[in-house]
Parts: sequence; structure tokens; C-alpha cells
Amino acid sequence: MGDKSERRTLEIVVRDGKPTAVIIDIDEYREMLERLEDLEDLKMLKEMREKPLKFRKLEDFLKDIAQVYEVYLERAAERDLKHLPDEVFDRIVSRIQALAKDPRPPGCRKIVGSGSDWRIRIGSYRVIYEIDDVEKAVRVMRVVHRRDAYK
Repeated sequence: MGDKSERRTLEIVVRDGKPTAVIIDIDEYREMLERLEDLEDLKMLKEMREKPLKFRKLEDFLKDIAQVYEVYLERAAERDLKHLPDEVFDRIVSRIQALAKDPRPPGCRKIVGSGSDWRIRIGSYRVIYEIDDVEKAVRVMRVVHRRDAYK
């Protein structure tokens, strides 16, 4: 059975005197599927080549889909960060930097009553920011302890 020249004879299944199915070797079936897939690929390529093709660099495409946002700090947020203890500062800055890739991370909350303002919790601190999806920008407004966040 290992030799390709040894092909099994086809078995035809008949119902009511009419052929309804054919039983073939599994390897032959897989080979037939591969050939069909090749034919479909060739057809698609022929259709594509009938129109002018438009190529672009992969790096440019990846930049477009990465949807990296620019992160900006309001002066008040800068002042807030300067007054934080070092261990808290590092945690908060890393989370702010992560907003560039995902401006709506798990656990973030939209601030009710505002159009584009959000907040994330980092321990007892809140980072309050706005998202501009058109300009791909995140603007951090404040970094405050929760007891002071909503005064």
C-alpha cells in the first residue's frame, strides 16, 4: 500500500440502481483536495492580475494597524506625578505608557456625563484621561489619590 503506483480500485456505492457515492483511498482524497486548493488559488491569482496590483511595505501596514496612540500629559498631571512616591510613580507611569497601545484597558471606566473622558485605577490612585480616536491621542489630565479624585 506504500507504493504510489499501487492504486486501490474505486468502490462505487449504489442505491436504487443509481451511483450515490465513491469510496477512495484517504491519501488519494487528500491529494485531490490539494489539487483543488491549487486550482482555486490559481483562479484567484488570475483574477487579481487582471487588475493593476497595489503593493505597499509590510512595515507601513503594521504601523497602520498597530493603532498606536500618542500619549500627552497635561501640566497638572505632570505636577501630580512629581509628587508621587517612587514605587507608586513607576507603576503609574508604566500604566500610562501602556495606554499608547490600548487606551481602553481592562478595568478602565468611562466617566459618566463626559464625551471622551476615562479613568483607570492603579491601587489607590486614579489616572483621568481623554481619548481622541480621530487624532489617535490620549491626553492625561490628572493623576490623583482616590480621596482627592472627585472633590
